[in-house]
Amino acid sequence: MRMLTRWFEWLRAISPGKIMTIKTKKLVWAMVILLLAVGGCKPGVEAAETAENDLGAVADCGLGIAIADFGYSVVEPGDVLDFRANKISPNLDYIWSTVPAEFSENFFDPKDNKISFTVPDHEGTISIQMKVEGACKETAVPIIIDVASSEEPETAGATAAAEEEVAETANTAVPTSTLPPTAKPTNEAVVEETAVSSPIPAPTATATQSAAPTSPPAPTNTPRPEYNDPIITNLQFLPGGAVSLAWTWDGQLSATQNFAVRFWSEADPRPEARFSITWTKDHHYQFEVNNIDYPMGTYFINVAVMEGPSDGIHYALAESENRSVFVEEIQPTDEPPVGP
Repeated sequence: MRMLTRWFEWLRAISPGKIMTIKTKKLVWAMVILLLAVGGCKPGVEAAETAENDLGAVADCGLGIAIADFGYSVVEPGDVLDFRANKISPNLDYIWSTVPAEFSENFFDPKDNKISFTVPDHEGTISIQMKVEGACKETAVPIIIDVASSEEPETAGATAAAEEEVAETANTAVPTSTLPPTAKPTNEAVVEETAVSSPIPAPTATATQSAAPTSPPAPTNTPRPEYNDPIITNLQFLPGGAVSLAWTWDGQLSATQNFAVRFWSEADPRPEARFSITWTKDHHYQFEVNNIDYPMGTYFINVAVMEGPSDGIHYALAESENRSVFVEEIQPTDEPPVGP
């Protein structure tokens, strides 16, 4: 408004007492429109920047990220524990840490949302923590494990030290107190000294025998078994709409273990899309697909070794690499497809 007032004052100065011509009026209106445009530009830019900042802000994932609890309670130093997040996404980075923080260096073999951890020689508890960063951020509830101490009890060490001290005292005191009198003949003194000194080693033997049971054997760590990943050896899409799969594994399934075959679309990155289509103890599987449930496109498949029942608490011990297969257009047939 101040700018407009100055422009009108200027017009009066250059043409006092005269009525503005048509050209002058056009010039005034042009300047008014220009000033309004300049004055209204800044709020618009600020609004655009605010909208951009709001859209670019990293929000919480809302996925319910959690660490799979394998039922570890008290473990010993040297045990190898496997942990994984219950969600997986190619847009997230999985960051693992511990409390105390210095034990974070014991993590190894990271693979997507899984990681292994070697239990250190530490008396007390260790908190296993995990968070994800990337397209969004979220922190899982930590898992607390108790580590059994590998040190010998202090009472056992004190007992052994006391018995060694007694043995040393006996060895030094007996010869001094049993020296023969100097008035006796030489041959008699030799015989007496020999007779008296012969029992001297006995306290040492007794101390050794009593100390042995108080020294427990060195602790032997029994790490949990490590499993190699299954290897897919054959994967193909068969004419008519079937996927044929075969794999090898150098382990032996126990009564509580099974192979799980997982199959999902490349276009569906959601972790919950990786459902198992079957559990089996065989090393091969074939299943029918159609273009309704499985439209044309690329699909991923892998094989995992599962511990626990399919309808209860279970977790993956190992899993193969993700392999891809292209589902082609399936021509309809008169007969319904035969199941596996």
